[in-house]
Amino acid sequence: HFSTDESQDINIKKNIKRSLEVEQYLENIREKASPVLEQEMLDHYQENKEKYHISQRVRIAHILIKKDKGREMAEAVFEEVRLRHASGEVFYQLAKEYSECPSSKEGGDLGYVPKGKTEPQFEQTAFSLKKNEVSNTVETIYGWHLIKCLDHKKAGLLSYEESYSDLKLHLSRIKKEEQVKKHLEDLRKQANITYIKD
Repeated sequence: HFSTDESQDINIKKNIKRSLEVEQYLENIREKASPVLEQEMLDHYQENKEKYHISQRVRIAHILIKKDKGREMAEAVFEEVRLRHASGEVFYQLAKEYSECPSSKEGGDLGYVPKGKTEPQFEQTAFSLKKNEVSNTVETIYGWHLIKCLDHKKAGLLSYEESYSDLKLHLSRIKKEEQVKKHLEDLRKQANITYIKD
């Protein structure tokens, strides 16, 4: 006989196996969905343009020195960074070397950031920078930052080309879920068949 714990473990494994089998089964059905056609994407874009409006955004990279290091340490690091950057070293590599933010792996690149998504002091500085300009020291609750502006994008409507990947992914998901829904409905219809005796 199995102990209670062993029985629970066996049941858990059975449930996991069943869940994985069901998910694989559904995934196989999803893959049978018809591909997304170019015309469908164009139609969806034209009918839903309001969803493709974007606010003003700025693409930034930064170097973070955390609060516990103290402002003096942060200023010393930033002075070193400014000197090395001015002499031609790439900000991307300097962020990898100095930054204490997880984004350091990407050279401090935070991508395009819309308004309202970062600390007020950080946002104000980021949006005031010109392209390729590096900020003075900025303090937030996380510590001290040196920010570089990589690009600006004005508010406006994304073009069909800019929306292409998102459109394709969105419509593909819809088609796949519709395929699953249709399959399950067909199964229910088959289960409801009753045979009339002669």
